[in-house]
Amino acid sequence: MFILRRISGNGIEINQKIGDSYTLITRESNREAFVIAFEQTFGKNKSIDIVDLVEETVCYAFVCGDSITQPLYENQKNFIMTESGKTFCNLTLKP
Repeated sequence: MFILRRISGNGIEINQKIGDSYTLITRESNREAFVIAFEQTFGKNKSIDIVDLVEETVCYAFVCGDSITQPLYENQKNFIMTESGKTFCNLTLKP
């Protein structure tokens, strides 16, 4: 079981169960899949290079799990955690 842990710039921590497996789609590694995930998540055609006005920051990746898709933003720290609470993967955007 994997958990997505997101820590926002103002210190709010959100933990969300994502399931037994997940897929990471990043803007850099697969632009075509990223655009599809972006349009499905936000329900509109937007350039992926435009700042998202709702979140006031830039989305750089999506984590897709059992029936969920979560955007990851540049102003967050993002981690995949195991069921026991150990860090499995650091997804935070590297400068």
